[in-house]
Amino acid sequence: MDKSELWASTGQDDAPLSTNRKQTVQHTPIIAFQNDSPYDLSNWRLIKHAGLALFSAFLYSYSDFERQILCQLLSGARNIEQSKNICHKSLEFFCTSIKSSRREQRQKLDEMASDEKRLIDLYHLNSSLLSDGPNHGEIFYFDPHTKEYTGELKVLKGWCGRKHGISKVLNLDCFHTRSGRPCYISHHSPYYDMRVRFFMNLNSFNQLFSEDKRQGRTFVIDRAIFGLDTLRLFQNDYLITWEKGYKRDGWDSSGNSETIEFKRYRHKNSHEHRRFYTFATQENSWKKDPSYRRIIVRAKNYQGKELELSILCNNPKMDIKDIVWTIFNRWLQENDFKNLDENYGINQLDKRDSRKFKDNIKKFTDLPIDCPEYKELKALLISKEAQLGKTLVAIRKLKKRLQEAEIAKLKLIKQVEKRIQSLKQKPCLSTDSKQLIKGIDVFTSKHKRDENNLHKQEQKAIELDEQCLEISSNLNDAIRKDFSSKIAQINLGNLYCIFFICL
Repeated sequence: MDKSELWASTGQDDAPLSTNRKQTVQHTPIIAFQNDSPYDLSNWRLIKHAGLALFSAFLYSYSDFERQILCQLLSGARNIEQSKNICHKSLEFFCTSIKSSRREQRQKLDEMASDEKRLIDLYHLNSSLLSDGPNHGEIFYFDPHTKEYTGELKVLKGWCGRKHGISKVLNLDCFHTRSGRPCYISHHSPYYDMRVRFFMNLNSFNQLFSEDKRQGRTFVIDRAIFGLDTLRLFQNDYLITWEKGYKRDGWDSSGNSETIEFKRYRHKNSHEHRRFYTFATQENSWKKDPSYRRIIVRAKNYQGKELELSILCNNPKMDIKDIVWTIFNRWLQENDFKNLDENYGINQLDKRDSRKFKDNIKKFTDLPIDCPEYKELKALLISKEAQLGKTLVAIRKLKKRLQEAEIAKLKLIKQVEKRIQSLKQKPCLSTDSKQLIKGIDVFTSKHKRDENNLHKQEQKAIELDEQCLEISSNLNDAIRKDFSSKIAQINLGNLYCIFFICL
């Protein structure tokens, strides 16, 4: 995320500290616990996790394995991987049978897991608890939350923001309500780009809406969605996002554009602790796509720091103040991720099921990417074309100046000729005639220099044109050649679709 956009969303210059710190199961002290008669001292044992005795009356309504999973969760193991820190001998006092092997636990969970249809029913139930959720709200945040995968499976690699580099990752694409409440989450491998995954997720997310409410919604997404072709796909719904690559050159200081100023505040640790933010906005149509409103924002935080950003929105009816504050306030959903990391361990993603690419060969195909040689040639071609364009513009301006100079020269010559004719009757040349002749010589010399410069520019343009033709020919040859040797392919290897249970 760009630093200015990070500040806009969080109010901080630097990224917050990662919540991906190591979590360990907190064992309760070893406590004496009796299994049967409290008077028979032979039945007393020293066990860990004795606090489970407080819930033992409620555990017996579940099956053996369900009881084990609940005991592990209550003991601090938020996923199967953390169950290795559980004392399973102590759990035997609360469970009839124990599956201590993590592989056995995954297989059993796989057998008991709900299918996709049942999962949608759970999302429907969750939505009924949200006042601004599906069927109730019209504004939703979408966040492609990427987590580093540290397991043993050979999953695809992608960009990991926490590491600021390439690593094995999994994508947790989430929808949140305007108030920051989670209402949908889906897991993906890095095979699909985020701009593709959004519409895949949207198809599933639509199932939580009645048919008459599956359009007209506004989605707030960071600049990862940016791309002209992708932005034009938002036909039934609306989008609010940052303009990627904004050069901070869109503010109109001439006073011709209307400027709207307003203030907003964020609560900190209490309702009395508030921080104010000041915004000044100007709106115009986006030249690349007039259907989008381009909103230039100058924001100032409580410390007096200012920044300038550009927001794109294709919702024609939404108030400009709501647009600006909605995307500036998108840190709400990050608060939910922090809670999920710390209390549910989603930053320690646990594997349960996997599938290989070769088992789904018809569904997935190799995705070609540009090789470094192609990118180098393409960049060279673009630079040469830009250089050629500047040269042609310079030649055009020079030709125009030469034409104007030629006209001025002819007018001057006519004036001088008339003056000379009038002076021929006199015995000697006057001072005026000498000055005119000298002016002609100077003008002629300047005109000659301009003609020489024009000739050099024309020769340079011809050389650049030849270079561009050569580069274009090389590019065409590279494209025509065998892609197996010239165009790098993504080595798909084995795809593992990983699913998780959140209790």
